[in-house]
Amino acid sequence: MTTQIVAGTKPVGENPNCVRLSPQLRKAAGPLSASNRSVAYNDVKMLKLDIKINYLERVKNIKILIHYNNLKIVAVCLAITLNSCKQNDGSVMVNGVKWATCNVDAPGTFAASPEDAGMFYQWNRKTAWNATDSTVIDWDATNPEGDVWEKNNDPCPAGWRLSTREEIHKLLEPAKVSDEWTTVKGINGRKFTDRETGKSIFMPATGIRGRTIGVLLDTGTNGFYWSSAPGSNTEEAYYLNFNSGYAHQYGHDRRYGSAVRCVADK
Repeated sequence: MTTQIVAGTKPVGENPNCVRLSPQLRKAAGPLSASNRSVAYNDVKMLKLDIKINYLERVKNIKILIHYNNLKIVAVCLAITLNSCKQNDGSVMVNGVKWATCNVDAPGTFAASPEDAGMFYQWNRKTAWNATDSTVIDWDATNPEGDVWEKNNDPCPAGWRLSTREEIHKLLEPAKVSDEWTTVKGINGRKFTDRETGKSIFMPATGIRGRTIGVLLDTGTNGFYWSSAPGSNTEEAYYLNFNSGYAHQYGHDRRYGSAVRCVADK
């Protein structure tokens, strides 16, 4: 006989058929029907887990802990960690531009949290480079070509795109947006706040990969974020750069590996 345990039921004493829910799961279950999540097992010798979760793209990690006492199942515990960048649309409007709350990770995906650097990209290229190793293999030191960051090379998830030069300029308008150097969960970066609404985005000081061999530089002290706009010559493109003292936009060598923060594709 199969016993079905539906997430959302409260533990009853030491009933071995209960599910001890973590705060993360209770929070995740908030607006969703409890019937969307269940754990089922046939007997103590063979455990069958069936987890059904709506909006799976919001889930960062699922941990299943099975507790035994004298070979009998005492509890099945589920801990679900949500990807904060997928909640509430994962965006913030700042000075009329809808910014993603997290950097791009692998092409077509967001990093797990606003503090994560995500991955680095050379201008107008879709190859992703990690943001942690001091050196990398097979770095492409040739000059990226193009008059704009082409759509086929855009690493942003569906519905998002790289920011334009004008959109970065709006992020740096002091009359409309305040910005400050700050630390979030041990990660340095800069916070940009819409003066009218008080809503803000945090951009970590990701560092950058050098143009010749891709060595990692300036992590924790400088942030570098590409725009889709070419620079004043064919070897440069515009990007946002900041540190503890300033935030500005200027042209830089396209071969560098920098972070990407997307805006909503209108």
